[in-house]
Amino acid sequence: MCGLSQISVIILDADLNQMGQFNEFIKPPKNAIWCEQAWASHKYHKEHPSIVAAQPIDLVWPRMVRGSQRLSLWLLCLHRKI
Repeated sequence: MCGLSQISVIILDADLNQMGQFNEFIKPPKNAIWCEQAWASHKYHKEHPSIVAAQPIDLVWPRMVRGSQRLSLWLLCLHRKI
């Protein structure tokens, strides 16, 4: 069975101000079995544009990590300048 997979990250500073975010769907494998009961509540089925445009986890995960690392380095540099 196939469920919806999505990676969502929100990076906050110490005062809970949003400093960055990442949000992407993960493309299920080609042999995934879609169950209507699994997607009926959110309406993201295998032909939904967000799912069709999604990329596999092996491409999405490194992009999320790189984005988080860049933001962390930027925050560290900003903190050291203060």
